[in-house]
Amino acid sequence: MPLLKNPRHEAFAQAMARGAEVTEAYRTVYPKATRGSAGSAGARLLGIVRPRVAELQSQAEDETMLTIAEKRKFCAAALRTPVSEIDETSPLCLGVKRTGTSVEYKTVDKLKALQLDNELAGHGKPEKPAGAGAGMTVDVVLSAERLAAIQARRRAAMAARVRNQ
Repeated sequence: MPLLKNPRHEAFAQAMARGAEVTEAYRTVYPKATRGSAGSAGARLLGIVRPRVAELQSQAEDETMLTIAEKRKFCAAALRTPVSEIDETSPLCLGVKRTGTSVEYKTVDKLKALQLDNELAGHGKPEKPAGAGAGMTVDVVLSAERLAAIQARRRAAMAARVRNQ
């Protein structure tokens, strides 16, 4: 459905799609309307623009929902990325705790990522290895020296990639 011909109707529909109350949306478009008249006139106008509101909400939902392919790509990254390559800038890092000379990164549980990927692919669930925890995350503790070495390797690798481009 294209934009509504009346720009005020379109603005009202967009406000409603964003979750505004009828009275609030109407008074945004018609600021001189009283609260009482905005409620009744807004209800009538909503009857006219309801299909456009539904379309706008559907578009917003489509833009924010992850596709199965995107979810599987995240699971693959969680499985394939070595723990030593995860830092606070990584999308796989769920939290950071600094204590003395060490840094702890909370990251995605690889077993849970594998299970989710299998479910998304329509495969059966893998058997849980003996002793595997039920948690969704894994804490990784690195010494300051190990962390510095990992970060230096990552910077060198990125610099090499930039030079090769």
